Formats: sequence, C-alpha cells, structure tokens
Amino acid sequence: MSNDDGRKRQLRIWLLVVAPPLLMILLAMSTGLAPLRFLAILWAVGAVAVALGYSSQQKQVEPPSPAGRSGPAPAQPSEAAEISSAIVRVASVKAEYGSLLGDIAYRIENSALFDDAAPLTREFQLALIRWDDVQATADVPTLQRASAEVELAFRTAKSHAETVGLSHLPTTSAQHKAEKALKAAHLAERAPSQSEREAALAQVARLLDSIALYYLPSPADVPRMLGGARPELDH
Repeated sequence: MSNDDGRKRQLRIWLLVVAPPLLMILLAMSTGLAPLRFLAILWAVGAVAVALGYSSQQKQVEPPSPAGRSGPAPAQPSEAAEISSAIVRVASVKAEYGSLLGDIAYRIENSALFDDAAPLTREFQLALIRWDDVQATADVPTLQRASAEVELAFRTAKSHAETVGLSHLPTTSAQHKAEKALKAAHLAERAPSQSEREAALAQVARLLDSIALYYLPSPADVPRMLGGARPELDH
C-alpha cells in the first residue's frame, strides 16, 4: 500500500469513527443532558484510541522502502533449515559410530565396521572426509547430498558388518578366539563378584592380544571399555 492510500484510509477512519461522538458531545453540551454527555465522551475516547491504534499498526506493518534497506539480504529460513538438517544428520551418524566404537562386545562381534580395509567401511570413511571438505564452503544442495552420502554409507557398512559378524575375521582360529573373547566380555559385564569380573577382563585382554588385529579393541583398552581394573597380559 502507498503512503497516499494509507493517509486516505486513515482520514476515512477518523471521519467515520471519531466524528459522530464529537457531534454527540456538542449536542449534549448544548442540551445539558448529562448522561448523554457522559456516554458521548466515553464513545469519543474509545473511538480515538481505536483510530490511533490502527494508525500505529499500519506504521508497524508497512514494509520499508527499497531505498531504506541496507546491507546484504538475510538468509532464507528454508535455506538455513536445510543446512542445519545436513549438519544434524552427520552429527547423529558420528555420535552413533562413536558409541559403537566404545562398545567392546559390538567391536568384537561386528569388526568389519571398524576395518578400513573392508570396502563398505572404507566408503563410509571417505564419505566423512568429503563432508569435512565441503561443509564450510559448499552450497545447500551439495551439503544435503554430502550428508545423505554419509548416512547411507554408514547404514550400509553397519548392516554389512552385522551380517558377516565374526566371519569377517581372517582365520578360523581368530574367529574362535574372538567368540571366546565376546563371551568373556559379556561375563565381565554381568559378573556377580569383583573377582569373577577381573578374571573375565583378563581373559578378554589375553584373547585379543593373541588375535592381534588392528581393528579389534586393544588389550590395553579392555579395562577402560569394561570399567574394570587393568589386567596383566600373559605373553
């Protein structure tokens, strides 16, 4: 709405809303009718308040002229939401992966997810690298695509690791030892006494030390991952 149109509309409101009560005040004063004068004054006060309120509202909602704007245009809300969605998606994947990384039983049973030599796991790691490369500079479609690739690669690698399980380990001997280590880890988590817990922790550490695969938990990390005392390793 233009300034001229706004002024004309305000003038019409004053004429229609304010003028009648003012005439009533004049009539009441000339005739001496006190109740009529009182009602007229109330009407006039209310009408003036309505007119002033409308005028103030029009000034607040009227957009500034293009000439009055300065600085760059703000980011579109939808664009900001899409960027936030991409960041949250990748953060969620990283949080879940970190949680699994600290779960010793999961690490032993589904070791393919932590083996960079496994093709699907390597693709997941590459997707994370691509995300880190583009997140600070890329446009919204690129960020959305990169975050979707991270999530898909992680879900695919995780599903594969859980499907192959212990069979991902390179030898039958390693698979048997890992199975024993997995049982010992579960026993350590449920041990009714401290002595049984410490014995189970020591067994897990010895078995992992004998398997000696870089993508399985380190024997030195077993106490921290299972919350027990550091066991002595037999070499």
